Amino acid sequence: MRVTITVMAALLAGGCMEAATSPETAPPRLHQIAPQGITFADIEKHDLFGAGCGFMPDGADKPDAVVFTDDVKASMLVGESLVQLPAITSSADFPYGSYQRYASPDLSLKLNKAKGKPITTGMESATWRGSLTVRDKWDRVVYQADGKVECGA
Repeated sequence: MRVTITVMAALLAGGCMEAATSPETAPPRLHQIAPQGITFADIEKHDLFGAGCGFMPDGADKPDAVVFTDDVKASMLVGESLVQLPAITSSADFPYGSYQRYASPDLSLKLNKAKGKPITTGMESATWRGSLTVRDKWDRVVYQADGKVECGA
């Protein structure tokens, strides 16, 4: 205990504690995001064709995926902007070359799918129950939803 107090006193005297707790280093106010459904027009516009996975949240107005993932990136439409996050290739492998995790300097996402056999929804596609969690660069949840993970070519 005496060592802890001595170290803290030394840090305070040297100004180190002030820098560690200053408002400049505190994260900004949390801003939730609302990923939009990616339509076929968006897929064409941004050339998102190919094998991978999509996530469709429960209760969405339209059945469009809010995230598409492949072997290189995850794509998410936030407002009018297409946000792309590089694949974390050391994360769990998903079908069709996708991965479980993707991250950029500002956002990261984790796609989870239920264990077990998928529901076959076509000759080259399969669907699982799953969830999507998106975090900001301070590791705070800015979007979370349960839904379906559909992978295919």
